[in-house]
Amino acid sequence: MTRKVSIRRYCRVYARLVQLYPREFRECFAAPMVQTFEDALREAEAGPFVPSCGMFAETFLHIIRERLTMHRRQLVRILLVTAAVLAVPLVAMQFSAEVNWSPGDVLIAGLMLIAAGTAYEFVAGRLRRETDGVANTPYRVAGALAVLGALALVWINLAVGIIGNEGDAANLLYVGVLIVGLIGALSARFEPAGMERALWATTAAQALVTGVTVTLISSDGPTLAMNGGFVLLWAAAAMLFRAARPAVARPAR
Repeated sequence: MTRKVSIRRYCRVYARLVQLYPREFRECFAAPMVQTFEDALREAEAGPFVPSCGMFAETFLHIIRERLTMHRRQLVRILLVTAAVLAVPLVAMQFSAEVNWSPGDVLIAGLMLIAAGTAYEFVAGRLRRETDGVANTPYRVAGALAVLGALALVWINLAVGIIGNEGDAANLLYVGVLIVGLIGALSARFEPAGMERALWATTAAQALVTGVTVTLISSDGPTLAMNGGFVLLWAAAAMLFRAARPAVARPAR
């Protein structure tokens, strides 16, 4: 009985693992793979632990390969855009002593650009699945604004800081703005109605930080202008997500 219970537990874990495959692959092969996994464990003489570890590792590597194959075009696009953006400061360094990026600066900027590109491609991929490939320009623009806003907020704070300089601890307030947006987006599962609410919440968080900054820390013009710009950006993204809602409404079944 103990062996049967262990096999069932391993099979449940394996069934969850194969859900990480791309949808098309999963729909065709998930059930046979779980059945093959179960049969292999039942036939194992030394117990299910050792063969299950090997099959878990093999399946995980195969999932990564399938995902990379599926998203090869998106990855190439992300890397090309990242290289193009990083080429600007690298070329500028050859002509101006004021531009002085260290290898660490280039690495951090590259990782941030790759993360932003990946986030946008993920949101765009969710859109294609929701609409069966039908174009939805407001959703795409809203997603691009949200990703660019998050990238700009992090980039500015790391580079020069919105409040004071980049070492000022008060800039950590903006981490809260990003956390509000991230939690809202994950809770909404990136659906337009929920994304609209998430971006309005982000707008409110940015406005709150702006109020705290102007009242208690700094009321200089550049600080107020940058905060106001982000408030407008989040609000614009929220309104675009609202405009995208009818286009992605699912048909009644």
